Amino acid sequence: MSLQISPTKVVPTSENWHSSASRSGGTGNQGIEAILQKILRLLQQLASNQNGGTQSGESNGGGSKGHHSHASHHEHKHARDANQDDASSGDNGNRTSANNGAANDPNTHSSKSSASPTDNAHGNKNSGANDRRVSATPTTSTVAPQYVASGPQATPSSTAASSGNHSRETLAAGHGWGAQNGGVTGGSKADAAHVYTVSTREQLLAALGGNNATNGSNATPKIIQIKGNIDLNVDSNGKELAKGDFANEKAQLAHDMLNVGSNTTIIGLGANAGISGGGFNLSNQHNIIVRNLAMTSPFDFFPGKDAEGNPHGRVYSIEAKGTQNLWVDHNTFKDGATPSGAISGDQLDFTDGANYATVSYNQFQSHNKSILIGSSDGMTSDRGKLNVTIDHNLFAGVSQRDPRVRFGNVEVANNLYQDSSSQANRFQYNLGVGVESKITSQNNAFETNGVNEENLVKRFGASGHLTDSGSLVNGRSVDLSSSPTGSGPGAGSIAHLDPTNDVAAIVLAQSGAGKIDLGA
Repeated sequence: MSLQISPTKVVPTSENWHSSASRSGGTGNQGIEAILQKILRLLQQLASNQNGGTQSGESNGGGSKGHHSHASHHEHKHARDANQDDASSGDNGNRTSANNGAANDPNTHSSKSSASPTDNAHGNKNSGANDRRVSATPTTSTVAPQYVASGPQATPSSTAASSGNHSRETLAAGHGWGAQNGGVTGGSKADAAHVYTVSTREQLLAALGGNNATNGSNATPKIIQIKGNIDLNVDSNGKELAKGDFANEKAQLAHDMLNVGSNTTIIGLGANAGISGGGFNLSNQHNIIVRNLAMTSPFDFFPGKDAEGNPHGRVYSIEAKGTQNLWVDHNTFKDGATPSGAISGDQLDFTDGANYATVSYNQFQSHNKSILIGSSDGMTSDRGKLNVTIDHNLFAGVSQRDPRVRFGNVEVANNLYQDSSSQANRFQYNLGVGVESKITSQNNAFETNGVNEENLVKRFGASGHLTDSGSLVNGRSVDLSSSPTGSGPGAGSIAHLDPTNDVAAIVLAQSGAGKIDLGA
């Protein structure tokens, strides 16, 4: 008996039906019944094979001779291979994510050759997408939807985060002091309800928690993406505020300095995001990331005096008193218009027991005071704290404090300094060596015009130490050491140093806001 098999049914042909009846040795009902029993057995066997059975039945007088089907074996092999590929892909994805914040980002480029797996494991900077600056928490490949802050509530935005979104990137292991003490992950663990895109002061306040007086206590992981420039020195209607709008400096600070809670990432979207008219107060918080913003220096309508008795504003771009684990990366700090009688403050203050910070790939442009580490000579409680790495930054036309250090253990590496005797903010010094400070200067490049080499470093007292190696001044090798200790930066040193001859090209190409994809 032969069978014709269609996709949906099995039909015995008429000619074989008759031949089977005659071979059965019977006629009438018994013959037909025997034939039907054979057909039933064949149909059952065929149905079993079609439904994924592994035994192939061959008619043999109603018996069955079992064997493993070749086709079935082939299908199972592919199923196993597919499962192995899925598992491998997932594992590779997690490994890539853990070691490399944007490994699959097509917009990430490198100015140098890609790193080997060994380089990536150690956080080598010159690895293109395998960038030592950033890593990512192991997550699924699905990117959480962005949210737009609207008043005190958050509403979903119209588009999800793109493949070039860096909002969940974290500081890579080996990238300076910020990577110690658990590292800096910011808001990378934020759920979808705490990812915001904001473009006004009111929206930014809402994303931070809704009330500036209490926002500092909001430790919920959150990502705040800033679109365009946000002026903080405005009222709720967007009106620019003047000195007469504030009763005193305390009132201005309460308005213009926005309090930021722990476990927060604040990042600019694109090349035009920024903050002006105020800054961020990160004091006594931990695990915070600030990236990719053009931060125009704010101003203090009620300036006081600094520790040396000089006029000093206390409205800063970033204030970090007692802050633990901070990453400030790829921002551009610059001067703006300052009203008559007002004075701008420091661009970045890291003081009063603050510890574990990495300041990388920023530009500090045309300003008086840039980075202060340690607030006063009498703050002896800062001993053993203020561990900071400052690498791959541009200091152009800055008067002083690049940085100015008291008590801190500070690594200053692969930075570019551009100093001129004719710059708008009168040049005073780059590296300020204060009380009990320990500064390790490594492979920094100085481009000077009318500035003497001995003025690049200023000592404040005799107890501080500066150990310098690899510095170039206008391409000439120099040693800027001042009472060196020779001990180096210790556990917080960056994993990779670029040759000093390459520093200017790397820093100019890769530092500052809007350049977050350029391999740095």
